[in-house]
Amino acid sequence: MPGVLSHPLGSVMQQAGAVLAEAITQRCRAVREVASDARSVVFLPAQSQFCGCSLDHAPMDAKQLKEACERLIKTDHQDHEEIIGSLQQAADPDSVPFLRQAVLLKPLLEYLEYDDYGAYYKKCFWALQAIATADAVAVIKAFAESEDEVIREQALYRLHKILKSGE
Repeated sequence: MPGVLSHPLGSVMQQAGAVLAEAITQRCRAVREVASDARSVVFLPAQSQFCGCSLDHAPMDAKQLKEACERLIKTDHQDHEEIIGSLQQAADPDSVPFLRQAVLLKPLLEYLEYDDYGAYYKKCFWALQAIATADAVAVIKAFAESEDEVIREQALYRLHKILKSGE
């Protein structure tokens, strides 16, 4: 059996791999450029995960946290999930009321209409679990009693995981 690279399709695959590697390298450069802009640091974790970059992410300072929380509850953008991920990483108790509002905001976010299985809610509850204060857990408990089946299911699942891990 001839080697993959000696097969005519093998060279095409090798070229495709080189093109993909270059695209990933360019994406990493773009993420690093964004990293130099302090206003964008809030969104770096989500952006860098797509290109596989391993950047050292500076923690959010109080101003960045406030800006992220305020932006989270606005409907004029499509960065909600990235902001939630950043708030999860920051795990700051000051973001708890904003994460609660983010759960309530989801039905107004037209760009997330496709998400009828709860991925957005799951991310909110992950962030609340990462914060791990009594207030954060209380928010999850409150949503576990929601009339909305998808919210209730995601909140109950997260509570189960919290109880199981002893947090």
